[in-house]
Amino acid sequence: MRAAVRRSPVLARCAALALCGLSWAASAAGPSPAQAEWVRRVHEHVVSRWSLPPGAKVGTGCRVQAKLSRSGEVESAEIREPCGDAMLERSVRAAVLRASPLPLPRDPAAFDPVLVIHFKVR
Repeated sequence: MRAAVRRSPVLARCAALALCGLSWAASAAGPSPAQAEWVRRVHEHVVSRWSLPPGAKVGTGCRVQAKLSRSGEVESAEIREPCGDAMLERSVRAAVLRASPLPLPRDPAAFDPVLVIHFKVR
């Protein structure tokens, strides 16, 4: 039996658009089904820990690069594509760090130690 995922009120106003390992970006085929499933789980885990700062403008977005240990611990989280809103950038970086450890893929072959997380205010 799967536990129901409670959707945070933040999810109604903002969402992480995509989550993909850097190595997948070079692949024309995209992520495997196992990677896509892992990405979905990580996305839900990170976004549930994201607090949208007051005054964040709809359409504003940025990207955070997270480096992971094999156990899913976030070793670092750095802004890779700034949005020009320092509070928003701090909030997305903090969300990634707070989400540590990230869920691991069910298929160990799907693991990627570097993820780029795209956040956008909706």
